[in-house]
Parts: sequence; C-alpha cells; structure tokens
Amino acid sequence: DRQPGTLQPSVGEVAIVRSLVWPGAASIAVGKKFLNVYVGHGVKFLSEPFQLAPPQRLQSGSCVSLSEDAEGEGKPTLRCEIPVEQPDLLEDPSPPAEEEE
Repeated sequence: DRQPGTLQPSVGEVAIVRSLVWPGAASIAVGKKFLNVYVGHGVKFLSEPFQLAPPQRLQSGSCVSLSEDAEGEGKPTLRCEIPVEQPDLLEDPSPPAEEEE
C-alpha cells in the first residue's frame, strides 16, 4: 500500500550528490548517515578553462638583476643584491621661524 509521493525506507540505498558550482564537492548518504567531501583547489566552476597569467617583469628597483656567469660561459644568471639603507637626514627640514620685531 504505497502512496504516491512517499518514500519507503530501504536497506543499503546510497545517495550521491555532486556540486555543479564547486567541482570536487560531493555529499554521500546511506540511511541516516551522511558524509560531505571536498577535494579541490577552492576555485568555483569556470565556464572557460583556467590559465595562469604569465609572471610580470621585475621592477627596476628590485634587488634581483641579470648578470653574466663569472666563469665566462656567457650564461645569464640571476643575482640578488640587498639594497643598502640610506643614512638618516639630520637637518631640520622645516623653514626657520620668522622673528617678530
């Protein structure tokens, strides 16, 4: 005597639901027990394929520079020179106060 729109409990039925927004997210249920699983990179679904942007050029003020190999083989290598701190300004930059007569 099964009525329309009702569910009959069954032994061993498994329900699996996958997210269309978060690829890699799934929920699995067996009876009254359930499990939520996510395996991914934390990126929502994109309609276009994801591509990394190429790295930006080094800024002119950075400590990294390109130099020739010391052995003379002509292979360019990256060198990092730590910038030197400039000395503190010891003069008072404010204009002198005018004296009242």
